[in-house]
Amino acid sequence: MVESRRPRIAEICRRYGVRRLDLFGSATQTQDGGFDPDRSDVDFVVLFEDREPPQLFDRYFGL
Repeated sequence: MVESRRPRIAEICRRYGVRRLDLFGSATQTQDGGFDPDRSDVDFVVLFEDREPPQLFDRYFGL
């Protein structure tokens, strides 16, 4: 799921000033019983580049 979207994810991370993006949960699973796009959500943790607080709000909710 993620590998085929890696260039687009990298583009979005650059646009929103993401320093690090970690994916976890079923979206990281490739075997049967893992991620199901019709039923699963995508879990991730984001670390943003340092910027002013108002920009952080906009980046967080824009992402």
